[in-house]
Amino acid sequence: MAKLFLILACCVLSACSTIHFTHDLSSNRQPAEPLRTQWHDTTIDGMIEISPPVNLYRECQGKPWSKVTVEFSFSNGVTTGLISGALASVAPVFNWVTLYSPWSVETRCSQPAE
Repeated sequence: MAKLFLILACCVLSACSTIHFTHDLSSNRQPAEPLRTQWHDTTIDGMIEISPPVNLYRECQGKPWSKVTVEFSFSNGVTTGLISGALASVAPVFNWVTLYSPWSVETRCSQPAE
């Protein structure tokens, strides 16, 4: 019972993080629907990026971008926890360093105003 409570407490109290970057658009453009969400991979407690930065010009096909949301979501946390737990079971030194930590990146481009 105590283990179940501990697991539930960890899930409920685990913090997620969200950062929004917005780009002011001219009056003749408006935000479009979000594109697919992709993961941006980091290592060594997020200090080193594994994947390249999101290319907003390519993602929006040359149109101006409207908003980029970078988020450490629940699924990112579960992935990080599983990988960290597996590595820590092999070598206890990995209890102190996170070797893989993904972030979700959602891009919104702009479209002509109606």
